[in-house]
Amino acid sequence: MELTNNFTTDTTLAARTIRDTDVPDLGYHYDPLDYVVSGRTLTNATLTLTNGVALGTYGASSGYGIDLRKGSTLISGGSPTDLNWIVRYNTVQEQSSTNWSASTVAPCVKVASDSAP
Repeated sequence: MELTNNFTTDTTLAARTIRDTDVPDLGYHYDPLDYVVSGRTLTNATLTLTNGVALGTYGASSGYGIDLRKGSTLISGGSPTDLNWIVRYNTVQEQSSTNWSASTVAPCVKVASDSAP
C-alpha cells in the first residue's frame, strides 16, 4: 500500500501482507512490503512500526522516504521473531513499472535539521 499523505497525527503501521511461514516451497517469491513511501514528513506526531512491518521507500537521490521533523518520534516495536524493516523497495521486489526510481540511492529516514535540540 502506497502512503501518499504526510504524517501529522499519531500513526501505527503493522504488518498487513500474509507471510509465507510454512514449510519451504518449490520456486521463489519476493519478501513482501506492507507499505511504501517517498518524500513524506512526520511532524509533531509519533509513527510506530510494529509486528514485523516492512516499509519500503523510493525516490530520487535528493529525496528521502520519511523526513522526521521537530516534535516527531519514530518508534520501532518489533521482536526477535517479527523484525521491522525500512528498506529501499527495489531491494525486496523487482523493478516497478511505475515511475518509482530504483536507479538511485537515498536515505530511507531523514532527520531534518530543525529536529536538533
